[in-house]
Amino acid sequence: MSETLREWLARGLLLFITTGLVSACANTEPLPSAPPAPAVVKIPVPVACEIEKVPQPDYPKARADMGIYELTQVVLAERRVRMGETERLRAANENPCPAPQ
Repeated sequence: MSETLREWLARGLLLFITTGLVSACANTEPLPSAPPAPAVVKIPVPVACEIEKVPQPDYPKARADMGIYELTQVVLAERRVRMGETERLRAANENPCPAPQ
């Protein structure tokens, strides 16, 4: 092959590759971007408020035939029941629910 023919083939090949690259770059669409992060919308939702009803507890009862030891146990048990009832009543009163209107 002659030098001029090699030069023409080299230039033609170079032109072909360049044209292909330019056309390939011109036809590409932009890559899709990542989807946007979901938006968190805080909407207040009404919720039925139920205030706990504290039932009357069963208090221990002393009998006439009990000795001093049994009476002491009954008094201590009654005290624990009253303390528990007081705690439950306070918890029910501190409930964040609004008063009925």
